Amino acid sequence: MKKLIKALALLLVLLVPASVFANGNKEAKGSKDTKMSESKDFTVSMLYSDNANYAYDENWFIWDIIKEKTGATFDIKAVPESDFVAKRTLAFNTGELPDIIAKTFANGEQAASGLLLPISDYEDRMPNYKAFIDKYGLRKALDNTRIDGKYYSFPVKTTKQPIQSHQWMIRTDIFKKHNIKIPTTLDEVLAAGKKLKELYPDSVPITNRFQQGNLMSGLGAGFGGIAGWTFGTGMKYKFEKGKDWTFFPTTKNWRDMVTYANKLLTEGVLDPEWNTLDSVVYEQYVTQGKTFILYDWSMNVTRYHNEGRKMDPDYQVNTIMPPKGPYGNYTVGWAPFWSQGWVFSASLADSPNFDKFLKMLDWFYTDEAEILMTFGIEGESFDIVDGVYRLKDPETVDWFAKAGVGNNSLNVRQHSDYLFAVLDDTDRAAFDKMDKAKAIAIPDPAAPLNADEIEESGFKCVGLSDYVTTSMMEFIEGQRPINDATWAEFVAGCEAKGSKWLEETYNKAEARLSR
Repeated sequence: MKKLIKALALLLVLLVPASVFANGNKEAKGSKDTKMSESKDFTVSMLYSDNANYAYDENWFIWDIIKEKTGATFDIKAVPESDFVAKRTLAFNTGELPDIIAKTFANGEQAASGLLLPISDYEDRMPNYKAFIDKYGLRKALDNTRIDGKYYSFPVKTTKQPIQSHQWMIRTDIFKKHNIKIPTTLDEVLAAGKKLKELYPDSVPITNRFQQGNLMSGLGAGFGGIAGWTFGTGMKYKFEKGKDWTFFPTTKNWRDMVTYANKLLTEGVLDPEWNTLDSVVYEQYVTQGKTFILYDWSMNVTRYHNEGRKMDPDYQVNTIMPPKGPYGNYTVGWAPFWSQGWVFSASLADSPNFDKFLKMLDWFYTDEAEILMTFGIEGESFDIVDGVYRLKDPETVDWFAKAGVGNNSLNVRQHSDYLFAVLDDTDRAAFDKMDKAKAIAIPDPAAPLNADEIEESGFKCVGLSDYVTTSMMEFIEGQRPINDATWAEFVAGCEAKGSKWLEETYNKAEARLSR
């Protein structure tokens, strides 16, 4: 009873969300590393972004694996993806943070709030994590995330080399059937889309999931810059000659980008609901033959095949080499060594379970955890075929939904074979080609600002980002015509909200670093 009371008191102190679930009964097997048997059980609360296609399940066997290896039981507050940002913002506004917030990269305002744990202070207590960072050359990338000397985001979905899983895909069977050229440029994407619209008048040749952030991250890269998920503060490094930092939305490239996206809509190629489409409806479009060109997560192809072949036995979706934009840039978002992040409540440092918590984080960076969390249990959920890790029966079993392996929010160190676990030779060849062409850009360095500049820029960026996103959608969707007068008005609006201040501040800060 005393132990129970103590545990409940600790949960109240840490403001743990109340969604405790029972562990499954299956025991993880095949481990070579020593489990943390000396650690007593403890509970870790997490704000979790839930995807309807592989919805959170308290019975996933990965929970048993984590519990066996670390002693940790995860208390999950599962929030639908569409509500996650709002729930996260509410947590920061109220100061009521769970132990872990998933799918988050700390910004300057969050770091300055004092609510987040500077995880960089505890590297020496996580030897497996530190060894991985140093062995695979991630130190510079990690240092680029420092805010006033510390970093607050813990790398998740980390790989030994950068891999971008969001790619352009096409209905290969439809392109072959009608002898349509696989697009290599954005002009050819438009031409292919127009041809497909002629052949299938009731179709939307290109559609999109995850609102504007998904597609615009690819288009932004194709025009030499950043947009959507990669937008950040809007500042682009080494974009213009003689300037270290440029506010990208005020450039000609940005104007060309929104002009192109507007053309996709006005020509009937892009789905009018591209910014609002629910993921379930989107996937119905994909598998029922209503759309043919996708910008999506490549590992979805197996699920699409499973559903699409119920309608058409020839159904085939494949990843293609990302088309080039008008300036020669590939239309695929930059890829870091890690694609997700966890941030932690600062109150953890005062918890009696803090040492156990750090040991848990460190276990996630072991070789053992990489395999278990990416693929599960050998012989049960995966096999090794010709040296490649392959999920078992991917055409009939969705292991992401069934077991929770390879999860966006939970797979901390991800095996480099994870993309190939369900892909065919055509898709693998596309990724090999991208690698040889160095098609995927590396991210810009972190902002060179000091604490005061970070705080001030945080205030400015809130209003500026909202203004840019709203204006971008108005330009693309036709509520605002794109001409010299409206463009000048937009640029003036950016400057009034602080874009010039950002450029001057970033460039002065960069000059300080160079001295």
